[in-house]
Amino acid sequence: MRTKNKKIIQLLLFSIFYILYSNVLAQGPLPPGDPITYDKVSAFLDNTAKFLYTAGITVGVITLVVSGIMFFWAKGDTEAKTAKGWFRNGIIGAFIILATGVIIKTIEIIVRGGFFGP
Repeated sequence: MRTKNKKIIQLLLFSIFYILYSNVLAQGPLPPGDPITYDKVSAFLDNTAKFLYTAGITVGVITLVVSGIMFFWAKGDTEAKTAKGWFRNGIIGAFIILATGVIIKTIEIIVRGGFFGP
């Protein structure tokens, strides 16, 4: 009995949603203004990537400086280990950020056919 009610409720909900949202499929006139072009999207993504790249490198350098200060002021073995961990993580983070540019350029060359192609 319970599964029968569940199926009826599912069918009822599906019917309601189908009726309510079937009218949304109609296309009206486009709003006024400049259309979004590939060049605009490409420029936006390029600027965003440059900002994130610069911000990531800045955070990596700040992490390395902070770890150096932490190591300089370390009074015990545990504080020195913490500073070494910060330094290691800063180096790994900076490497990952710098490696993304190389990976993206390599994929771009392969996609365009210049790496293995004629």
